[in-house]
Amino acid sequence: MSLPAESPVQYGLSHTVTDLPTAGTAVQLAGHTTSGYLIVQGHPSNAGDVFIGPAGVTNAGGARCGLRLTPGGAPLTLRLGDANNVWAVGEVNGDDVIVVGN
Repeated sequence: MSLPAESPVQYGLSHTVTDLPTAGTAVQLAGHTTSGYLIVQGHPSNAGDVFIGPAGVTNAGGARCGLRLTPGGAPLTLRLGDANNVWAVGEVNGDDVIVVGN
């Protein structure tokens, strides 16, 4: 079995941790402004789940529920034209999102 062909990483990878200080308030993912790939994971020390989506994304109780990431669970890989369009929202004050991307 072979993997599908993808374009190589053209820029260095960066690693950030985005704080979600207020439960239910979406935060733009920091430090990733180029196109390419983002790998996003809920921080293992989180007390609740986080949700990923566009501006206005909500947690499970909201009308625009994002994709759920559990603490330390499987990461989400996104291929994007503009990483500024990705936001996160948490269920618990102070949870974090780990982001690796180019």
